[in-house]
Amino acid sequence: MPQTINVAELIDTQQIGGFQLRVFLLCAAVLFVDGFDVQGITYVAPAISQDWGLARGALGPTFSAGLFGVMLGALLLAPLADRIGRQRVIVYSCVAFGIGTLLTVWVGSMTELLVLRFFTGLGLGSALPNAIALAYEYAPKRRRATVVTFVGSGISLGAIGSGIAAAQLISTQGWRAVFVVGGILPLLLAAALARSLPESLRLAALLPREREAARRLLRKIRPNLDIDADAHIESG
Repeated sequence: MPQTINVAELIDTQQIGGFQLRVFLLCAAVLFVDGFDVQGITYVAPAISQDWGLARGALGPTFSAGLFGVMLGALLLAPLADRIGRQRVIVYSCVAFGIGTLLTVWVGSMTELLVLRFFTGLGLGSALPNAIALAYEYAPKRRRATVVTFVGSGISLGAIGSGIAAAQLISTQGWRAVFVVGGILPLLLAAALARSLPESLRLAALLPREREAARRLLRKIRPNLDIDADAHIESG
C-alpha cells in the first residue's frame, strides 16, 4: 500500500517549530503594514484639509472609497488564492497597495486621492484574509486561536504605528512623508515575502504540479519525516 500523509493530522500532532514561527511572524508583518496604510489616511486628514483648504468632512468620500476598495478586494481578489496560491496573492497585494500608497505622495486633488485610495484598498483587502488564512493553516488545532489572535494583532499595531509616524513626520516633513513610509514598508516586505513566505501546504497537496513543493514543506515542518516517492499527500 502506498504511504498516505494527511497534512492536517501532521500539523496537529507536531509542535510549533521555527519554520512555522517564521510563517506567523511574516503574516503578522503583512497585517502590520496593512493596518498602517488603512489607518494612515485618518491621521493625515487634518493636514490634507488644511493644505488644500477643504471644508470639514470633505474627505469623507475618500475614506469611504478606501473602505469600499478593501471590501471588494476581500470579496473578489482574495479568493484568487485558491487558484494561484496564497503566497502569490499576498505578495502581489503588498506590491499593489505599496505602490498605491506611494503614488499618493504626488496627488494634487480630491479626485486623484479618492481614486488612489480605492485601488489601494483593493490590495489591502486581498492581503488581509489570506495572511490570516495562511497562518491558520500552519497552526496546530490546539494553538490555532492563539496564533490567529497574534497575527491579527498586527493590524492594530500597524494602526498605532501609523499614528506614531504621523505625529513625528507631519510637523517636520509634511503629510506626504507618512505615505512615503506607508508605501516603502509593504514594498520591502513584499521582497522578503517572495523569498521567505511559503505557499499553503494544503493547497500544494491538492495540486499535482505542486506535489514536490508539498514534500519540501512537510520536511520543513518535520525534518525527520520519511516520504516515499509514491506517497499520497492529503490536504486533510
